[in-house]
Amino acid sequence: MGIYVGPNFLIRYPMAISEAYPNGRWFPYVGIGVGAHQMAQRPGAQRGTGFIRAITEERDTTIAFLGVGGIKAHLFKYVSVFAEAKYIHAHHDNLTTDRFGQSADAFVGGCCFGGDLVGNRYESTIDTIFAHAGMSIHFDVRP
Repeated sequence: MGIYVGPNFLIRYPMAISEAYPNGRWFPYVGIGVGAHQMAQRPGAQRGTGFIRAITEERDTTIAFLGVGGIKAHLFKYVSVFAEAKYIHAHHDNLTTDRFGQSADAFVGGCCFGGDLVGNRYESTIDTIFAHAGMSIHFDVRP
């Protein structure tokens, strides 16, 4: 599981500008962002956790980069639809897990006192593309 948190800077180009749509009826946009990416995982089934060694998740947080591009079009003055794609890049190098199944069983002889938990260090590079589409509602708030 991974999560990205950070600011995005967008540039949009208004198209079909009219009196009814002073900011444009539709517009393409692109953007970039730098933030934090956190990756969480479970160490692994029965061999990874147990009643005594209840490690539920391991987390690693690192810097991440985001790129976004899309298009937005107004159906009505206050309702629009959009479609966009986001690309996230993050490199995690402080991860451990029992990748080779070397940990002792968590339950030995029906009891919860298992052996030691073995953690193998590894790194992972996240390169993910998300595709989003949806509808948005705009509010006309004036002082």
